[in-house]
Amino acid sequence: MDTGLRIPALLLALAVLAAFAGCASPGPTLNILSPQEGASVPAGDVTVTLRAGNFRIADKLGQANAAGEGHVHVYLDAGTVPSTPGSPAIPSAPDTRWAHVAGTEYTFTDVPPGTHTFTVQLVNNDQTPVIPPVYRSVTVTVTAPPVPMVTFLSPRDEATIAAGDVPVTVQVDNFRIVEKQGQANVAGEGHVHYYLDIGTVPFVPGTPAIPTSPGVPWGHVAATGFTFPDIPPGMHTLSVQLVNNDHTPVVPLAYQSIMVIATGVTMVPATSVPATPTTPP
Repeated sequence: MDTGLRIPALLLALAVLAAFAGCASPGPTLNILSPQEGASVPAGDVTVTLRAGNFRIADKLGQANAAGEGHVHVYLDAGTVPSTPGSPAIPSAPDTRWAHVAGTEYTFTDVPPGTHTFTVQLVNNDQTPVIPPVYRSVTVTVTAPPVPMVTFLSPRDEATIAAGDVPVTVQVDNFRIVEKQGQANVAGEGHVHYYLDIGTVPFVPGTPAIPTSPGVPWGHVAATGFTFPDIPPGMHTLSVQLVNNDHTPVVPLAYQSIMVIATGVTMVPATSVPATPTTPP
């Protein structure tokens, strides 16, 4: 056989194989868009956003498998990603938080402060992992939210004030004052309770922060100012507290108490004394 013919034929065969290899479909890809690796995010609700390539995300959970389609499993602190071929990609630890979604984002609620790992994985319609396994993970730091605070601006602690109507103003930080009394609670929002001479500020979580003694003057307003009416002369304690929409105290407690001295004369109505008739001499 002519070796001169064999060499071009071999080159042609290699070229054809290379062309077929170039036409082969690329495998599925997966990336986490947010949060990013090493990011710091606030505690609470954390949304994981992803992007899949060469893979059709379909809402066909439990249906027959089809090449190139399926859904996504999202895990929080799963440890080892389930990757056994033919077995559902379900975490072995029963307390692992996870979800199966036919979309590109999922929100984990009430994620506590600390270091956490979020993982996403492509799975078939029957929840078995795509083979070879396709998954991505990011580790982030979940930070505690700023603590709500309330402080008196006026009057100042140990101030001497005039008896009568006493206006007070406060400063509120890391907390949104809203007029939603009686509505559902929302973290980080609520209103303000003001108390006069209450003694111990109500502090029981889940219980409305209402004075137990009916004689305690107090007010509940969605404002950073309040006027106590008719404060008599003497030493008094003014207290302010942040509460939820349902009047229960914010936890951890956010309150302040100050002592003031009210001065002035309390007007006492004169008592009328009937005149004693006299007999002319």
